[in-house]
Amino acid sequence: MHISNKYLFLLIYTLVLSCGTKTNYPKGGFSYPTHVADEDTNFYYYQLKNIESPKKAFYDSYEYLFFKPFDEPNLSIRPQATETLRLTCGSALGEDVIITVTPHLITIKKGKPAILYEDDTTRLTTLEKFHLRLLKNRFPIDTAGENPFVKHYLDSLTKAYSELLDPAYYHKLHDKISIRISDKYKYNIEKIPFTDIQFRALIEEVNQSGFWTMPNVIKCDDPPMDAGGFNLEANTKEKYQIVRLTNCPGNNSKFVIACQKIIQLAKLDKKINLVWKDHPAMTVDTIKLEEITR
Repeated sequence: MHISNKYLFLLIYTLVLSCGTKTNYPKGGFSYPTHVADEDTNFYYYQLKNIESPKKAFYDSYEYLFFKPFDEPNLSIRPQATETLRLTCGSALGEDVIITVTPHLITIKKGKPAILYEDDTTRLTTLEKFHLRLLKNRFPIDTAGENPFVKHYLDSLTKAYSELLDPAYYHKLHDKISIRISDKYKYNIEKIPFTDIQFRALIEEVNQSGFWTMPNVIKCDDPPMDAGGFNLEANTKEKYQIVRLTNCPGNNSKFVIACQKIIQLAKLDKKINLVWKDHPAMTVDTIKLEEITR
């Protein structure tokens, strides 16, 4: 069969675009760790654990309880098979949503893994209950800048119970009261075909938003009582980045618009709106999708 030079050129050009496309990412983000201790593989925001506050790092160490029921990998410790964007939207009232975008597929998962666990403080002794209440309010215990009475009180406690200064003790109490109340978890999943060209356009929008050099946590001075939070992670061959924030009134930055673009591509823009107009909508309606049972 004879193929004209014109069509041969177009064929070769298409193959080059599909096989040789490479995105140049801006500076910023984190390198992957060269070695991850076994006890740290569940730390889903690995690079943040030594730069965020001890209290925040403590609670982040339990993020795996959210991601694993969704069968989601830890993007922070190694490159995935393909470049990956993952947008996670948490809702105070409705279901949580995870949207994962790769060069050829958008995957949407919905559920509420928090229903798998509940706290049972009856498993603690009276002293342990007191310690847990103290650590929830004071972890890590630091008397610097406290008034003399509080300083003397805390110093006396830590002298009598030195374990209060050990994060492992707080983990022990936290784990002791946490009970898994269900062995099975169902989440909804939907998959939408995507093209490499669409993916590159989305990556460019994310790159132009300042994502790679933004603070990893953006606080909201006056969050609504029912506002949800969301975060965007990027996993490339060479580096990782995460930005986390609350759906804050008036935040219509390029980054938020880029996140909303992901929601639009996932066909959820009628149910989730991160861009503030008159009223934001961080609620998600129930959709009948394929169910996966763990």
